[in-house]
Amino acid sequence: MLNRDYILGIIEKKLDSGDITGAIKFIESLIKDNPNDLDALNLLAIAHRLNGDFDTAMKILKKSLKIDPYYPETHYHLGLLYYEQGDYLKAIEEFYKAIENYLPREKSWKSDAYTALGEAFYKLGMVDDAIKSWRKAIEIYPKNKRAKYYLNRIEGKKIKRAKSPILVFDFLRFSDMKIGEYLKQKGKDKFDSEKEYKRVLGKIINAWNNKVAKSTDKLKRMTDKEKINFFRSIKIKF
Repeated sequence: MLNRDYILGIIEKKLDSGDITGAIKFIESLIKDNPNDLDALNLLAIAHRLNGDFDTAMKILKKSLKIDPYYPETHYHLGLLYYEQGDYLKAIEEFYKAIENYLPREKSWKSDAYTALGEAFYKLGMVDDAIKSWRKAIEIYPKNKRAKYYLNRIEGKKIKRAKSPILVFDFLRFSDMKIGEYLKQKGKDKFDSEKEYKRVLGKIINAWNNKVAKSTDKLKRMTDKEKINFFRSIKIKF
């Protein structure tokens, strides 16, 4: 029987070279030996994601979470999966969960999660939060070239920033509430297409920027109940 680390090395080389089918065969052999092998399950999800099979990748990652709901790599790869599907809000949530669960010695991986978090923030137009994430990534692991690249690219341009920082978790709560309201109006439990999701998300972001972000100082002083009532009072024409 081949050494597990040796097999993992073969898998990584096959994934890097684009031999997804070959990689999957080796990954499945590891899972056959140990169905609860979290590293192998994550690699299998990566392989299917690279192959464009997002549904299968999602099922595998959800299975991995049932085995260990705190395994950081699973949350990180879930974040990447949501990101590639344009669901940046869910991606942010998963990247945060990954960051919370990485061990102190796992600096490069935690740094990668902060880098990906910054990319998701940037996609939502939350430039200041993106910059903070990339700076944190470099602080944790100074050799992070990707974070340096993004930071140099952003800071080299004159980008208009919001006067007040966006309260990330309040924004996530607001967006979840408004997405729920939209789906209820339409009498369905999910979006019919990525185009529909992005259109609705765009309107939610505009409402946040125009009606909530301008009241950041006021928002900081509100209780949770007051915030919820405030968010509910904001109407969006979808």
